Amino acid sequence: MHRGAVAHTLRLGLLVAYVLALSACGGGGQEDAQTRTIPEKGPLSAGRYSTQEFEPSFSFELGEGWHVWYPEEPYSVELAEGEGNDKQLAFYKIQEVFEPHEDDGEVYFVARPAPNDLIAWFDRHPYVDTGEARPVHIGGVGGKRFSAEFKVPKG
Repeated sequence: MHRGAVAHTLRLGLLVAYVLALSACGGGGQEDAQTRTIPEKGPLSAGRYSTQEFEPSFSFELGEGWHVWYPEEPYSVELAEGEGNDKQLAFYKIQEVFEPHEDDGEVYFVARPAPNDLIAWFDRHPYVDTGEARPVHIGGVGGKRFSAEFKVPKG
């Protein structure tokens, strides 16, 4: 697989996390005294955290064993569980998607503005197999949950 294809596959995979997580979390709300800000790096104690840079802001609760994968930014929050980074939880504010194109057997991707309906975009994507989107409610906020398998051709 081309290095660029790997990067785009990762971005698509992380987009799934954003669609599920942001749909489920809702933004804003009043914070209680126990809510912490996300540090720049290092381990996270179990408890409630709130974003400071990511827009829209949101809060969430973690159990033991999480750490900051990459520092919070206005467009991303990236955490990991365990010793390495094998189990990741990432929230992204998607500004663009990568549409695949093929030229002389070579697959490349072109950046486009993110569509309003990201789930439909995944359903139509030729290199993504999605499961059935099912409604979910977390914290009183509705969203959709689905699985996705990425099959980017090797170059």
